[in-house]
Amino acid sequence: MSRTEQDRQVVRKSGDPGIAAPDRRVRRTRKLLHDAFLALVIEQGYEKTTIQHILDRADVGRSTFYVHFRDKEALCSYAGLVPRVRESAGKAARGGITRQGSPWMRWVMVEAAQVATRCSPAARHYYERLLRKKHKHVARVALARKLLIAVYALLHDGVVFDEEKFAAV
Repeated sequence: MSRTEQDRQVVRKSGDPGIAAPDRRVRRTRKLLHDAFLALVIEQGYEKTTIQHILDRADVGRSTFYVHFRDKEALCSYAGLVPRVRESAGKAARGGITRQGSPWMRWVMVEAAQVATRCSPAARHYYERLLRKKHKHVARVALARKLLIAVYALLHDGVVFDEEKFAAV
């Protein structure tokens, strides 16, 4: 069995199927991606930061990025922007966000959501729609999660961001 096959089996055996096993190499790669992302957002702003810039700064390949985050739920879970679910005896109670994962990524996405409410009509419309029923902080975190899912779709599927589709959902 080759080394990559062994790595894949370790990933399959880990508790979360969307995130790779936390060995030293994985932690190092995630830290490189995380630090590159934060540095680029601070230097040139969120709007101008692309996945290629992050990969160039972190000096990792595109396939390596997708090894760590297989789907949008895994990325949102890593950022801690998913709701907490408590289940017992067939009943489920949903709470606030889990706050598990990267606090820096969560902070950047919430900041991006705050800016998006001022700059993007589609994001503002979504935020204002949530404000009718939710507290402003809850609405901002929901917008941050939606933006993170949009970023994942941009990176993974290569689709172009369309504000009309963003506002429709």
